[in-house]
Amino acid sequence: MPLDVVGAANISGDLAVTGNAAVTGVLSTSNTANATTTTDGPLCSAGGLSVAKNAVIGGDIYTGQAEYEYGASSTVVGITNLSKKIVRIKAVGKRRFVDFYFVGVGNTGTAVTFTVPDAAKTITNMVWIGFSSNTDASADLTPAGMVLISSASSTVHVYTNFAAAAWSNSTGSRSASGHVEYEAA
Repeated sequence: MPLDVVGAANISGDLAVTGNAAVTGVLSTSNTANATTTTDGPLCSAGGLSVAKNAVIGGDIYTGQAEYEYGASSTVVGITNLSKKIVRIKAVGKRRFVDFYFVGVGNTGTAVTFTVPDAAKTITNMVWIGFSSNTDASADLTPAGMVLISSASSTVHVYTNFAAAAWSNSTGSRSASGHVEYEAA
């Protein structure tokens, strides 16, 4: 038998609802505590969250998925004898934030590339661009380098500048570090 309340109702204890609750007005809470886990905020859900329209978030969004190290699995081309091979990835939904750092020896004239676990979303003529700081034959390269991942690819290309210039034919020390963001397929 349903409970119909016309007008205001005050409940001073807990209210447990085992079925669905439909609210036609605004559902609000006066608790202003920050959430620090998935179970301590003023509004908690043991399942997902479905929102049909815009969401306005006044603070930070925490995904619960930590940044992870992918360097051991990434295939690096153009730098050999790696003393540093770091590829850190943070996934937020389908968005990927990739930071990388490689130090080793140049592979004569070979382009510098590395792989990431998720291919970029397929979008016609789309290229995701980032930035890098590079050394080639022990010399700092200026201006900043360009990093890109093409649509539907899981290979990241590192160029010596934004004109997509080639690396030298030197076999001296070579390093590349930078950042690229992209949407995964």
